[in-house]
Amino acid sequence: MQEQQWQPVDGSSDILRAQYRADFGEPYALMLKLAEDDYLVYSPGRGQLDSARKLIADEARVILLAPSMGHSLGLREWSEGFSHSRVVCTSGARNHLSQKTGLPVFHDSREINSLLPDHIRIVDVPDNSFGECWLRIETPERIYWAVCDSLMNLPSLGGNPLLRSLLKFYGLGVGLHLHKRFRRGVKDKAGFLQWALQQLDRDKPQVLIPCHGDIDNASDLAQQLRQLLERNFPA
Repeated sequence: MQEQQWQPVDGSSDILRAQYRADFGEPYALMLKLAEDDYLVYSPGRGQLDSARKLIADEARVILLAPSMGHSLGLREWSEGFSHSRVVCTSGARNHLSQKTGLPVFHDSREINSLLPDHIRIVDVPDNSFGECWLRIETPERIYWAVCDSLMNLPSLGGNPLLRSLLKFYGLGVGLHLHKRFRRGVKDKAGFLQWALQQLDRDKPQVLIPCHGDIDNASDLAQQLRQLLERNFPA
């Protein structure tokens, strides 16, 4: 897979997305321009530094947001490539990512929200073994939710038979799906459902931007998400 170029989401030059190669699949990184020379990258990927440098100045301040324990491949590369960067994750993912990457400091995602514009918020997903966080982006036109390993919208299961078998083992399929291991790692399933439905009821999200799969902007997205959550987390 060649290095992918950053593509605008909904034609916005402030919200960009690019794919990269990982051990299992080809996830996406999401780049947000917060202000002049201020950026946030959700799931910075391996092999993306050269293309990112065409958009981000070397001296820019860059928040590198690891959205789950499993998304660590690009952290060291990006951290060394941008000297004014800081690596951010949830408190639940910090120990695992520190050990895996050898990077000395992870700033708690909750503390970083005070540095972000009001329309962008890091949302720690409660009670999950992935240490996942989501990203909420509100624009005058719509509300976006960027999600990591919990929710996927895969257009296919790929051409590799081994990968297809692995994805099926985890309960994944084509279209909007919830990761089976994520569901198993939630201890208080009724409590999680209540929290997730509160997010939906408040926001009526119009665009889902998953790390794994296609962007979903279906007119009934909020209803689809509600049905998916209620199937997987019975009250």
